[in-house]
Parts: sequence; structure tokens; C-alpha cells
Amino acid sequence: MDELNQIIESLAGLMKKRKKIPSPLLELDLPDEIELRGYLLLQGMDQPVYAEEYRRRVEDWIVDLAAGHPTVEAIARGEPVGDGQLLDLERALRRRLSGPELYLTENNIRIAYKDQGLQVGSLIEFLRYLLDLDGIPDYAALVQRQFARYIADHPFTADQTRFLRAVQTIFLQKKQLTLADLYEPPLTHFGQDAVERWFTQEQIDDILTFTTQLTVEAVDSRQ
Repeated sequence: MDELNQIIESLAGLMKKRKKIPSPLLELDLPDEIELRGYLLLQGMDQPVYAEEYRRRVEDWIVDLAAGHPTVEAIARGEPVGDGQLLDLERALRRRLSGPELYLTENNIRIAYKDQGLQVGSLIEFLRYLLDLDGIPDYAALVQRQFARYIADHPFTADQTRFLRAVQTIFLQKKQLTLADLYEPPLTHFGQDAVERWFTQEQIDDILTFTTQLTVEAVDSRQ
């Protein structure tokens, strides 16, 4: 111990001249992905996949699904399509592409197409990107349009309208709405049980039915 203390005292004056040795470890801000030599670890998959091969498979599936689809064909011809048709197309894409063959989700698209900076809020937006279809709106724009129409079609008060605008924001974040959501933050900012004070049970049921029609993934709206 005495010899060790002597070494410490001898080196103390030299420590300020030491050079920092770079760490051999590289820190990456990639909390939900691994990207190494062209391989990706996608959410839902147990093993890494080769990025280029995964993108090729995804694009082949998209092209195959779109071929002959009446909504896609109508958009390609420049014909108007309704919001219901676009929602059905989104559901069809999710049924075919989010299964165990591809696990295609908005987040996995972001991972797989990171080098292209691609950010999409739905699979129909991804379809628009791949096929260059200008007739497909953002999912958010579709939801906002439907909420505006729903509010306009009902004699809601100012308080009810403000509440529904907040519901719209929650729905866009979660892409679904349950009964429990109507009693939780941020809707509690309107006061405790505001939904019951401002809406009848029939109106609450109608709101849940309406949002279910916009939902593209299965959800129990009574939860």
C-alpha cells in the first residue's frame, strides 16, 4: 500500500497532461432499432433482417396488393374516392402487411426507410409515397375532415364542440378511442366527468360509434 501511495503521488502532477483515449464503443441514439452492416431489427421480429431485402419484399407486397384494387385504380385514373373507401384501403393494407410475414407498421417503415427520412402516419400514406399517388390524403387530414363534418352535422354547444376537438387530438395520437379515454387526461382539463355533464348517454354512444368508424385497427370502444 505504501508503494502504491508513492506511485500515486509521483503521477499526480502528470495527470493534467494525460490524453483522453477514445472509447472503442460507439453510442447510437437508436432506442428501438439495431442497424449494423445493412441489417435491421424491427419491432415484432425476433431476428435481424437485411434492410434492402426487407424493403424489396415490402414494395413487392404493396404493388401486388394495389394491383387491381378498385380504390387504387380509381385514384390512378384521377377519380374522386370517398373517405370510407380510403379507410377500407387502410384496413386492407394492415390486414395484409402487418402480419408475421412483414410486421409493417408506421414505426418499422421509419426504421427501414431511415436513410430516406420517411415519416408516415398510416399505411395509405406509405402507399402514396411508393406509387406516387397524389389522390391519397394524410390519415390525419382524413380524420380532421370527418370530425369537422360530424360536428357540423350535430347541434352541439360551444362546450361540446371544444370537448370534441380535444377528442379528435386524442384519437389522432392513439388512432382509436375507448370509453375510458373520455374520463382521462387531457379531457379532465374540462372538469371531472365533463363528458357526462355535457353529453347524454345516447350522444356518448354515438361518439364512440363515430370514432370506431375511423379506427383502422380492432378496438373495443366500450373499454
